[in-house]
Amino acid sequence: MSKLNPWLTNGRQSDQSIFETASAAPGQTAAHLPGTRGVLEDGRVFHYARNSGAAIVAGQLLQTPDLSAQNQDLAAGTEILGSTTITVTLGSVAATAQDFAGGYVVTNSGTTAAGLTLPIASHPAAAGTASLVLTLDGPNPVLFNADTTVTLVKSPWADVIISGTNQDHLACGVSPTPVVIGSTTAQYFWCQTWGLAGVWQDDTTANGSALASGSTAGQVEIAGADGDQVVGLLMEAGIAADYSPTLLTIAP
Repeated sequence: MSKLNPWLTNGRQSDQSIFETASAAPGQTAAHLPGTRGVLEDGRVFHYARNSGAAIVAGQLLQTPDLSAQNQDLAAGTEILGSTTITVTLGSVAATAQDFAGGYVVTNSGTTAAGLTLPIASHPAAAGTASLVLTLDGPNPVLFNADTTVTLVKSPWADVIISGTNQDHLACGVSPTPVVIGSTTAQYFWCQTWGLAGVWQDDTTANGSALASGSTAGQVEIAGADGDQVVGLLMEAGIAADYSPTLLTIAP
């Protein structure tokens, strides 16, 4: 298998190289869950990602989507200690099958269950305001009482889009290859988060500069304001609108 196919944390090499994209029809299972980590022999790190609604250009900064208010502070059903499922009552937005797979249940409040982060392995589709049964990636560690509320969080690498301007949202990496629109059939690809990558520059920038989201969507510029998410370090004198070698430092 090619050296461009990342190695997974379970010791297996992925069947998909960093220059390949794959599709999964709604409700079908992708090769890996969004967020799955892979690493190449040269040390570059990638996380398996899914796009939605817009094409992605190689080397442009990507971000996670906003967390919908309709997925926050949802009522959860009572669950016994060790249960591998959690039932929640959705807000007005429907959930497509596997939309939150690879994501998390974060318990907001409750007598016994507040402050937990539980990984989601799979789930079916459910209509808005209906009950959704989430299968966890392992048993939950506490009793869920009737007062438990939760927020559903997708993987940071699920439904990624080109980064907005000036720290619009959480930056999550760059794609090493172009990815077509995934609005009707999700497209899956390896999103690079660590190591050398060509990244689109906003300004003429000095070698060694720390970089953050730029004033143009998809570009990066010198990190300046307090609170900027530093996404990498420039490895040459950057030229505005060029793709320059950058040491990504988003997720090791």
